[in-house]
Formats: sequence, structure tokens, C-alpha cells
Amino acid sequence: VQHLDEMDKLTTVFLNLGKHHIHLKSLQKDYFMVFSGALMYVWKSTIGPEKFTPEVRAAWSKLFEFMLQHLAHGYGHAMQHVKAN
Repeated sequence: VQHLDEMDKLTTVFLNLGKHHIHLKSLQKDYFMVFSGALMYVWKSTIGPEKFTPEVRAAWSKLFEFMLQHLAHGYGHAMQHVKAN
């Protein structure tokens, strides 16, 4: 959250993190987007339903979507590289 105003840095971090996930043998690219629902559930439980307003949900949903899209992209790119070699 500290670097939300530095999206280029966050993009690089999430792409690289996604690339590292190729070492998890049972992981599939589609799992990243499924994980979004789990993140929202845990976040709602953590901050409490009274603070989890529609506005808060929308903001965190955008962040989680951004994060997971870039993780999935980095993972997919790394997997293509592995399969090509």
C-alpha cells in the first residue's frame, strides 16, 4: 500500500513474484484469479463487515485484481520460457 503511487514499481514486483511461482508444481495460471475471492473474504474478516463498505470493497478489489493479473502474467511468461527451453 505504501507504493500505490508508484505503479511501475508495483508492476515489476508482481511480475517477478509471478515468475517465481513456476516452482510450485501444482499451481495453474487460472488459480491466481480464483485467489481474489479468498483475499476478499480474508480482508473482510480482518477489518470487519462494518468497515468493509462497498467503497472499501471496490478499492481493494481493484488492487487485488491488478496484483493478481500481473502475478498471472509473470507466471505465464515464465512458464512459456520453461516450455521453450
